[in-house]
Amino acid sequence: MEVVDWEEGQYSLSCRFKNVEDGAVWVFTGVYGPFTKEAREGLWEELGAVRGIWEEPWCLGGDFNSTLYQRERSRQGRITSNMRRFAHIIEELGLLDNFSGVIQRRLPRPVSDHFPILLEGGGLRRGPSPFRFENMWLKVEGFLDLIRSWWREIEVRGTASYRLAAKTKELKQKLKVWNREVFGHLEDNKRAALQQVELLGMVWKVNEVCPWKRQS
Repeated sequence: MEVVDWEEGQYSLSCRFKNVEDGAVWVFTGVYGPFTKEAREGLWEELGAVRGIWEEPWCLGGDFNSTLYQRERSRQGRITSNMRRFAHIIEELGLLDNFSGVIQRRLPRPVSDHFPILLEGGGLRRGPSPFRFENMWLKVEGFLDLIRSWWREIEVRGTASYRLAAKTKELKQKLKVWNREVFGHLEDNKRAALQQVELLGMVWKVNEVCPWKRQS
């Protein structure tokens, strides 16, 4: 990928890219929106200017400091004039909100004064979750011997490629059952660990604010 052209605004940076593989040209604009209503109008003008410069497919991303839907606000409340204006700009520029299913979650902060943010994309996963080999399995004593014994036990008739696919599928199922028996439900364990980290962070915060508590 190479940068063909670029435009720098007060609230945005736009780059025109060309793919090396197929020669396709497209535009990406990174945005950091202002807080005030007056300054936001300057951002909308910048985006309109970018739309007028290039005609290639256009992708925008960043922090607009504006919300489109009530569910995106911590205090949902009513539809504001800023939300209506944002929706009007999206329609005027012919944009599509392709990430409306994204969920933002605040994670614990054990030591930093900043909260890490986790973005979860919604609406993209279809069907069962794919099989994933966990590196932690290799740390279990006798794991490789267990795999070898399972592989020998699985008997399948057919062509070589069919036997390989069928035995691999059966081995995956055995690994899933074994993983639950040995490690339990990983999501529950992860949630419990995050809660423990959050608790430790709260204790650390109290000790920093009230050092006399450590002496009592």
